[in-house]
Amino acid sequence: AIYVSDYQALTTEIIMQKKHGLHTTKARILKKRGETLNGREIPQTEQDLLSLPGIGRYIANSYLMFKLQIKRPIVDTNVKRFLYRAFSIEKKTILK
Repeated sequence: AIYVSDYQALTTEIIMQKKHGLHTTKARILKKRGETLNGREIPQTEQDLLSLPGIGRYIANSYLMFKLQIKRPIVDTNVKRFLYRAFSIEKKTILK
């Protein structure tokens, strides 16, 4: 198994070679995330997860829900778009 913190020592080019389909931006974010964690455990709260590079609300809540068994709302971008359009919701009001 490869852990996120293992990526801190690798170059972006090596990361892209090891993981098929990673674009340069994703490889850089993965490396930066490994450097940020620096051997520490993955955070256990949404706020701490959101402080990691490349982690948004969807990924943070997915991790909390599926890995830690904490009930969290997960709303996909396509579902959000549908709800905005179907119910004429202003994007600034909810579903952040």
